[in-house]
Amino acid sequence: MAKHGGVLAPALAAVETLTMGALNTPLTTPFNISAYTTLKVASITGKSDMTNITTTASVTSSTNATVTSLTLAGPMVSAVVDSQSKLTSLATSGIINSLTLNSCALLTGVSFAHTHFVGGTLGTGSVLVVTGNPKLASLTTSTNFMRTLTVTGNVLLTTMFFNSYVDILYPGSSVSVTISGNKTSGLFTAPVVQTPTTPWAEAIIKSNDFLTLKAYVAKMTVTAANITQTLSLDIDDASAATGSQTLSSLMATGSLLYNALTCPTITNATGGIDTPAEMALVVAN
Repeated sequence: MAKHGGVLAPALAAVETLTMGALNTPLTTPFNISAYTTLKVASITGKSDMTNITTTASVTSSTNATVTSLTLAGPMVSAVVDSQSKLTSLATSGIINSLTLNSCALLTGVSFAHTHFVGGTLGTGSVLVVTGNPKLASLTTSTNFMRTLTVTGNVLLTTMFFNSYVDILYPGSSVSVTISGNKTSGLFTAPVVQTPTTPWAEAIIKSNDFLTLKAYVAKMTVTAANITQTLSLDIDDASAATGSQTLSSLMATGSLLYNALTCPTITNATGGIDTPAEMALVVAN
């Protein structure tokens, strides 16, 4: 019998279904199912000790690329699901402060229902990182109090819903949002340059996905919030023309025409949406 986080486990090589309850492993040595080389279905639940929570779970493919179904239930400080080549089902629940989902080749959808710690030393805000999942088609978040949101390199991801983010962090916090390299669509209408007979008109950014984040960014932007925002959001096809053109490339091209007198637009050529003012231009597509 092997021991993991104080829990006895059966002969590892023979296990195909694993249910792990009351897991309590420290940040420095997260529980890793890689030792279960034949594992297909796993359900891992953190220990419900709200006074001393250190549980972490790491699911990697270093030796086990056989897992098809994974359920993670908090409380957990962090969980990592990485490079699971046969994973087709992922569900979460309970409290998971930080979740990373990376490079799962067959995963087409996820069922996120987890929340995060509020208050105390662990209530530092939620972290969600979803990167490089080549078949993931849609994403709906479940966490609030955003600290980090990264959604990049999911080349078939067409639909995103971020309505779960409502409450902002405490004053003085820093928040990072990075979304790009997916398969989102929208439409960028460049600002209209002023002429002697035509007034200038501000740019329009149409995106149903980013519209679900617009109010949250606006809430973080008010002076009283005192939150430092790092924004980098790109629409992967923001043109009505044939062929994909990213929002960032269209904004960069259009910026060559802008000047403060004839077109005092708030858009710039440094990327896609990288300021709260640019985010305020987002409307429904």
